[in-house]
Amino acid sequence: MIDRKLRMGMIGGGGSAMIGPIHLRAALMENDIELVCGCFSRNYQTSLDTGKKWHVAENRIYRDYKEMLEKEALLPKEERMDFVSIVTPNKYHYEPAALALDKGFDVVLDKPMTFSLEEALKLQEKVEKTGRILALTHTYSAYPAVKEMKSRIAAGQLGKLRRVYVEYTQGWLSKRIELEGGNNAGWRTDPKLSGKGGCVGDIGTHAWHLSEYITGEKVVELCAELNTFAEGRPIDDDIAALLRYTNGVHGVLHATQIAVGEENRLDIRIYGEKGGFEWHQHDPNTLLVKWPDRPVEIVVIWLIGIRVPLVAIRKVILKLSRTSIATLRRRFLPKWRTRNRNLNIWISRPSMTECVAFSLSRRWSLQDTAMKVNG
Repeated sequence: MIDRKLRMGMIGGGGSAMIGPIHLRAALMENDIELVCGCFSRNYQTSLDTGKKWHVAENRIYRDYKEMLEKEALLPKEERMDFVSIVTPNKYHYEPAALALDKGFDVVLDKPMTFSLEEALKLQEKVEKTGRILALTHTYSAYPAVKEMKSRIAAGQLGKLRRVYVEYTQGWLSKRIELEGGNNAGWRTDPKLSGKGGCVGDIGTHAWHLSEYITGEKVVELCAELNTFAEGRPIDDDIAALLRYTNGVHGVLHATQIAVGEENRLDIRIYGEKGGFEWHQHDPNTLLVKWPDRPVEIVVIWLIGIRVPLVAIRKVILKLSRTSIATLRRRFLPKWRTRNRNLNIWISRPSMTECVAFSLSRRWSLQDTAMKVNG
């Protein structure tokens, strides 16, 4: 383990860019990374202004990515960047990534991987040749509940998998706002900058990756329909696909950016022979576990406490440590069960994340909602 912060460089992300500042905030969140250099825009003044705003030394704010990678590679090992984050439009992914790998730098690259399949295959060869790391930012796989599903499926909790339904729904491109300027829709809806895929490359890739990551299966066949609903837009803004995965698993993927009123809705349901999972990004710490012979479990992944999404219980905030679980069982649960016999609660410690699982009887009625538990 390195006893210092990792030194990050950035290509892109300057001016009014959206994803660059997001990458930077994420990198700085745990105080393990520092931004030391960058080429933040093709416009040097914009790059300079952005670098100064982010407290980068002026002599390490570069005019273009080639100058940046060449000069950083010549610096002493204890000064140069450790890795580079590339946050440019899709058209400009391959060349800086390939050069960075050649210069001995690891690369964090926003999805989709490249502008075309041909470039992606070439970049894969480059990674294998150089032995460097290429990290694609499929960030949704980092949710604790997502990792919990993956762990439980790998352990066989759902049995043989049968069906996957994954949906990523946005509404911000329901009109041709790219014609208005001043937003991030311009390059995303331009095939010359985004590549052949619009919605499918922008958010469909996230849905695809999430389904493969959780199940451990790979898509081997598909039948897809790409649609363009905003009149005159030269690229898809909606996609629906039937998927066939390894080991006989079937799936349905839907991604759209024209669903009026939707913000960033990502949902997935997975069904096996023994049970099913349901997860929604808008409620990221809650996982529904479904069984054929008993009530639905509401698994609450507790990071800062426990939130029970029930009408009957407004909020239960319990700061639980490993040693307090026995106390909870002994003192709290008997009283709770006495007050309402239709509510069962038990504590479990899954392999990936500690959680509290709640099971509601199907006999739950409105007359039972008078109970209130204060944390």
